[in-house]
Amino acid sequence: MKAIWLLACKDWRLLLRDRGALFSMLFFPLLYASFFGLIFSGGGSGDRAISLVLVDEDSSKASRAFVADLQAHKSLRISEAGLEEARDLVRLGKRQAWLRLPPGYGEAGDRLFFGDPPRAELGVDPSRKAEAGMLEGLLQMIAAQRFNQVFSGGEDSRQILAKTRDWLREDNGGQVPSFLRHLDQFYGTLDSLYESQEEQGLSAEADSLQATESGFGGFQPIVLERQEVVVRRQGPTSSFAVSFPQGIVWALIGCAASFGLSLISERRKGTLDRLRLAAVRERDLLASRTLACMGVMLGVCLLLFGFAVLVFGLRPSSWPLLFTASLASSWCFTGIMLSFSAFGKSEQAASGIGWGLLSLLAMLGGGMIPLIFMPGWMRSLSMISPVRWVVVSLEGALWRNFAPGEMLPALLVLFGSGILFFLLGLYTSRRSA
Repeated sequence: MKAIWLLACKDWRLLLRDRGALFSMLFFPLLYASFFGLIFSGGGSGDRAISLVLVDEDSSKASRAFVADLQAHKSLRISEAGLEEARDLVRLGKRQAWLRLPPGYGEAGDRLFFGDPPRAELGVDPSRKAEAGMLEGLLQMIAAQRFNQVFSGGEDSRQILAKTRDWLREDNGGQVPSFLRHLDQFYGTLDSLYESQEEQGLSAEADSLQATESGFGGFQPIVLERQEVVVRRQGPTSSFAVSFPQGIVWALIGCAASFGLSLISERRKGTLDRLRLAAVRERDLLASRTLACMGVMLGVCLLLFGFAVLVFGLRPSSWPLLFTASLASSWCFTGIMLSFSAFGKSEQAASGIGWGLLSLLAMLGGGMIPLIFMPGWMRSLSMISPVRWVVVSLEGALWRNFAPGEMLPALLVLFGSGILFFLLGLYTSRRSA
């Protein structure tokens, strides 16, 4: 064991003297993670539209028209679903709010100022008071456009007026109650005005829009019954929670490449043969290189995450799981290091082949482009890359709130991949010796 420790210390001292290796395994990943974290930290305009899922249970002409008006508004991003699905989408944080138009919504809207206004249920996250208030204002404004359309004339306007006048007489034996007679006369005058406009081919004046947008003297175009939804928070806490796992990937690649090339160099220069002649067993040589590589990889992971915590305020959801994920990732890339060292007889050959393959694994596994931005077929293909499982395990401990059971599949893939790469490298190096 003493020989293994001494050989590992020798590798660490040599590494500290290699400035290029230190840059590739520590400073470049740090620059990468910080640079892309700052770029995507919210400085851009982004998508400011409010995501709203609609539940139209009325399916009337009026409700469909209201849905169409909502879909046309640039400040809203609309989707439609059933009530339970809508609630789940908001609860899981995939949508910001849901709006339910119950049966009878269109009938209430056709009564204009007679009777109760149309009602709807609005499910929102209570912690987002500013967005909820903005959304309610938008819904009131868009609902008011309905009255603008009514008072702009046309066949639909006259039909609504006729229905409203019928409702005035509905419960009074065909007679209008005395206290509603002036309202009936107003509707009759308005109907006559529309009839004359149709005969003369005239359109309504723009004054009607101003009347509706002024709020109808306190009248609400739609009554929103707010329901608070307890949202389960998901998603990265900051852009650095996405960029630093990618930075760790490049740190692990740099470590694997540096240790792999140094092993090739020692083999080519005869250093390994001299150590064997000095009664150092081959398994001790292999164990010391494994210890040195894993120690550096794990140390770099902890240094980078420590920097992210101190400088950028990153807060992992679980420190024990983050350490375990870093350990599994380090073991996996230690096996990759041993395979890397068997790629060629010279440093140049191994560097060209190894860096090409490692870069391909990084691109495929989310080391360059986050997995969430990849098309579906590429995310499926990325499952063959160990880089994907490094990113998944680190994100699981950082912001995905993985439980130990949820983390287990990624850890098993990483430990299993490390063993396979280790055995592959060992077999290849012995065969080529």
